[in-house]
Amino acid sequence: MKRIPEDDPNAKFLAIAMKETERMSRILRQMLGFYRPAADLMPTDLNALIEEAEILVAKGGLITVTTESHQDAALGSLRAGAVRVQVADTGPGISEEYLPHLFEPFFSTKGEKGTGLGLWVSLGIAQSHGGRRRCATGPAVARSSA
Repeated sequence: MKRIPEDDPNAKFLAIAMKETERMSRILRQMLGFYRPAADLMPTDLNALIEEAEILVAKGGLITVTTESHQDAALGSLRAGAVRVQVADTGPGISEEYLPHLFEPFFSTKGEKGTGLGLWVSLGIAQSHGGRRRCATGPAVARSSA
């Protein structure tokens, strides 16, 4: 960039390339950070963690998060010691046609506003803790269990 004069027609293309390279580098660093194997899993106060995360999404609409602890495997389809986290919001929901793609990397229904990595990374975190996910249609609802 420093060697090309500002009035050179290629300067604009180089600036865009630099910006996009930096963006992809940032995304890759974030992805790698989420997928580092957890050395030691330890008990976590999930409700406190959710309350902290609430600050990040408190900008609009209504999001409801419920948690359930399962100490006995006979109580449901979850294994003993599992926690169920259910997330629902007042958004418009997801079209049925998009459901098979929700957890694919870089899939987004937000156009330029989204990277398409949020749900994919969330799934990876749940799976790294032995969890799984299920999505329901209707009012937007996503469930994760670990």
